[in-house]
Amino acid sequence: MKFILIAITLLTLASPLAAQIKNPEQIFQEVSRSIVTIHALDAEESVTNLGSGVVTAAETVVTNCHVLEGGVRYAVYSGKTRYSGTLRASDADRDLCELQVGNLRAPRVALYTGRLRVGQRVYAVGAPEGLELTISEGLVSSIREFDDVHYIQTSAPISSGSSGGGLFDVEGRLVGVTAFIIPEGQNLNFALPALWITDLASRSGSKPTLANRDTVNDKWH
Repeated sequence: MKFILIAITLLTLASPLAAQIKNPEQIFQEVSRSIVTIHALDAEESVTNLGSGVVTAAETVVTNCHVLEGGVRYAVYSGKTRYSGTLRASDADRDLCELQVGNLRAPRVALYTGRLRVGQRVYAVGAPEGLELTISEGLVSSIREFDDVHYIQTSAPISSGSSGGGLFDVEGRLVGVTAFIIPEGQNLNFALPALWITDLASRSGSKPTLANRDTVNDKWH
């Protein structure tokens, strides 16, 4: 009888944990409304750059700073609706920027800022080559260091236009912001840790070092 009670207790404790794991369809349905497409526009309203973004708070979108390069204004698309974005915070050293997007009603993602495990499954959602709301599946391949900074290496495929999109775990939590690839290799994709989002306001205005510009810009896309 004691053994049965222990077994029942363990099953009861395990059930909520198992229920948190979602399949790819569930994850996409849950997070897709929090992913936007961003167009950087010049004075003539021509697109100078495009990428993705993640809604992290009310009327707030986080993306890579290089997505905004060349733009004097920013068009943010959530579904078929276009909004205007205003740069609110910029950490150029980490290539992470924040836009304020008035009237945007998209839900925010849940952040996971804990330690990742090499081999855990992840999903990238963004706009590769401008194809909005594309999901791809992969693993955390490694945690890599460039210029004394740690990045998430993943086998989840990303392409030009994926920059600024979300990398999610099996519970649908944002673990990273997809950022760059190494084109000389095969499926060498990298994301910025979600933890950096929590530091963005305090680090806003930081400038990239020359070393970071020389080594990282070649891989940005």
